[in-house]
Amino acid sequence: MSYTFETKLADSRNYNNRPRGRKPKGILIHHWGVDGQTHDGVVSYLRRYRPANPTSAHEVISSGRVTQIVPLLKQAWHARSANPDWIGLENRPEMSASDWDTLVQRCADIERETGQSMRYGKHSDFVATSCPGRYSSRIGELVNAVNENLANSGVQVKPAKVKPRPGQPKKTVKQMADEVIAGFHGNGHTARQHSLGVTNRVYKKVRAEVNRRARVKRPKTSANAIKRMANEVIAGKHGNGHARRRRSLGISTADYAKVRAEVNRRA
Repeated sequence: MSYTFETKLADSRNYNNRPRGRKPKGILIHHWGVDGQTHDGVVSYLRRYRPANPTSAHEVISSGRVTQIVPLLKQAWHARSANPDWIGLENRPEMSASDWDTLVQRCADIERETGQSMRYGKHSDFVATSCPGRYSSRIGELVNAVNENLANSGVQVKPAKVKPRPGQPKKTVKQMADEVIAGFHGNGHTARQHSLGVTNRVYKKVRAEVNRRARVKRPKTSANAIKRMANEVIAGKHGNGHARRRRSLGISTADYAKVRAEVNRRA
């Protein structure tokens, strides 16, 4: 998806240099809060210097539009301890399909511009907040979509070194394995490790735990259950997109393939 790119720099008091010339290593996803606000209104708010609450972000994104208000190599003030290493992207909270497509394209373009594979995270990884709202459960999906975009363009980027995220509450291996199995961190080990933001050593433990559980036999899903879930999918109870539907149903890839086949049979 193409988009219109514009630069409207914020007040220079709303950002500064990254410590010791550090380059950004990741992209942190935000939403701008309440539904109904406009792209231009959010840009105007973030550009202004507010002494009592000096906040900013690198870019504001909505369907077909990207407005950069802080240069990517500068440090915007969007997530406290994450500021030195992360690029902050403010997204339209309604998260339409075209909002999402613009975000994917812009993230891929940022990786092309920087020549580096970025880690991906969300505001709530660093601060106790509901931000980024509807985007929260789709970080793994975002990683996969960006990787696919880059692969289709034939562009190769240098993988970023994965280090623990500063300020992020520590999760147990079991908790991270739960999230991987639920599909919250996308497909492929590189995407999952980047999304989790853990070292190679920790990710190996997570992978081992996921594999251990995969060897446990689960009860076979009945034909009636497949039909019932197909009814729910057709009724729109599990949203759009196969990854989202499977997570909403809470079933394995194999069982979802059966549900999908049943839906297609009735189409």
